Amino acid sequence: MTPSFWRAVPGSWKQLLRVVARRSEDDVDAELRFHFDERITELTSRGMPRELARASAVEEFGDLETVRRDLQAIDRRVASRRSRATWWEGVIQDLRFVLRGLARSPGFTAMVVTTLALGIGANAAIYSVLDRLFLQEPVGVRQPDEVRRLFQERTTLSGGHSLRSTFSFAELDQLRKTLPSDVGLSGYAQNVGRLGRGASADELGIVSIVGDYFSVLGVRPLIGRFFTDDESQIETFSAVAVISERLWRERF
Repeated sequence: MTPSFWRAVPGSWKQLLRVVARRSEDDVDAELRFHFDERITELTSRGMPRELARASAVEEFGDLETVRRDLQAIDRRVASRRSRATWWEGVIQDLRFVLRGLARSPGFTAMVVTTLALGIGANAAIYSVLDRLFLQEPVGVRQPDEVRRLFQERTTLSGGHSLRSTFSFAELDQLRKTLPSDVGLSGYAQNVGRLGRGASADELGIVSIVGDYFSVLGVRPLIGRFFTDDESQIETFSAVAVISERLWRERF
């Protein structure tokens, strides 16, 4: 607050602003000034000249700036403890009030508890799925921190908006030829199929892959083998599949 602003404030508001803007530094300065002036007054009352009394008081108090910093640190710690104590006291009072209110309405309490339980359970389930899909490293993949998913940006004719799209097999094959030999590139496409016949057929998630998909990721089969080179060629397409451990245990 600048001096010019302070002079422009009406007198009736100055006291209010002092109360609102009061800080521990102001309290420390006022306390030090009080004791310093009191010591000078005491020495001058004994007949000592005022300048000499002031010099003596300065010598007795020592480094005022160091004392000021120490006192300010103490005040801040005390204020912090008081603030925490006040906060906890308010929380405890609020909890007591809520618990008394819930005890008077058991039906409403049961509804609230049930709603909270369902909400917490649903959130926990959603976050578990998100953590497994997006945050945790995929199980069994070699050097998962080096694996990337590629998309391409396409500009639409209307409006010039950019859309993210995947690669076709021909585009993927062309892109593979431009990469260094130590960089692996493969592709996949997700779909849905059915296993079984008639009404008893189960709906399953199917992933069609480029032949070297597993070798690029560096994964190994638990049992059996992955695709051979002949089975990976479009010209010699073979109806073969690699199934998950869960499907193998449940159906096969």
